[in-house]
Amino acid sequence: MKNVNEALFRQTAPDRLELKKGGGCIGLFGTPFFLAGLFILLISMQIIPVSNANDIPWFGWIFMSFMGLIFTGVGAGLMFGRSWISINKTKHRIWKAWGLLRPMKGEQYDLGNYSGVVLSFIRGDSDTADSFSITLKSDKGKPELDISSSLNYGTALEQAMLLSKFLDFHLEDKTTDHHVKILPDEIEMGKTHGSKDEIPDISPQPALMKCKISETDEGLQISIPGPAFSVFNFIGLLFPLFILLVIVLPLSSFFNNTNTPAFVQYFFLGFIGLFFVLTPLIQTLKSYRLSQSFTTIVNVNNKGITIDNKLLRTRYSVFIPAEEIIGIDYGTSDSAVSLAMDNSVSEGNRDVKAGGVSAPYAPFPRWMVWLRKLARSKGVFIKSKKDIYAFGAGLPDEEVYHLYTLVVHYLKQNTTK
Repeated sequence: MKNVNEALFRQTAPDRLELKKGGGCIGLFGTPFFLAGLFILLISMQIIPVSNANDIPWFGWIFMSFMGLIFTGVGAGLMFGRSWISINKTKHRIWKAWGLLRPMKGEQYDLGNYSGVVLSFIRGDSDTADSFSITLKSDKGKPELDISSSLNYGTALEQAMLLSKFLDFHLEDKTTDHHVKILPDEIEMGKTHGSKDEIPDISPQPALMKCKISETDEGLQISIPGPAFSVFNFIGLLFPLFILLVIVLPLSSFFNNTNTPAFVQYFFLGFIGLFFVLTPLIQTLKSYRLSQSFTTIVNVNNKGITIDNKLLRTRYSVFIPAEEIIGIDYGTSDSAVSLAMDNSVSEGNRDVKAGGVSAPYAPFPRWMVWLRKLARSKGVFIKSKKDIYAFGAGLPDEEVYHLYTLVVHYLKQNTTK
């Protein structure tokens, strides 16, 4: 879903695209920081008197001034900080500027140095969310030029298509393992991720399948089990057992020998038992229950794809209409390693093994073969006009590719009738 607060490119003239960031709600958010910083600075300069000024040590005033400068700077940046990007085809110029209320510093780039628009996925971390970046690609040895980014795939794709059509550049979608190159005339015809006329062959079904595949009156149904319960899950039980034997039992004996009041015993032993014994046991039981049930149900028919995730008491369901699906892709451990080894090798120059595992013509180094065993498949990706959806992460590579060809074949077979 498009975020109305995101900064978007707008065509302000037949030969010009412009994007402005900053101001608005962000400026309102920075107002209290700015005012608080000014207030602290006025106190540190003793313009605003305080009753206990004589009790504040000299380093306290320095610390107060330092905090006032930080709050004022952050607030001013949020209130007045803005950035501008202007792309002018007539002047063959890209102009990026930064400033407060008006541009104060800017850089110009020659539009002739760039030939393509690249849409990429940027994985977030504990402090930042996943995002989709838009850059301009150069065929003259120049580094890629950052243009914009979005938290939503649909918004980023729409902006990338706007840039591609405006500049008459090809568009490269690199959000998943298998990159897609889209020409400007294909965007004009509405073919963003390939034609729907071709129906691929279904790959051979692996001998051992973790998923259950069936055909119902509503279409194709894929039942995907939860995470496998392995011997590593029992490692989590060693910690509560260690706490029970090393801490709880000796502590209980200590309480009895010292005639500690009962309510004190119950408090300490209950606290330790709840957070260090009972909680790990519950997590292990949850993992076992998830491994014994189908946590994801995928239904495919001529209307679209429904992904239903059921994790114990929580449930999440999404329906993707067929007319909004623009591409289907898959991610295996082999495709991820191949992509990491050599991004310059196109998919057309890769061998496709049985099971859909693609690799460059050059074999993997021995150390990479062992490292590949630790990699985890990403599953099947459904690219729509609104977002990217995935299912089947962690399944074996051959099974992921089988599900990919099955979904593509079944969806296209039903939508082209």
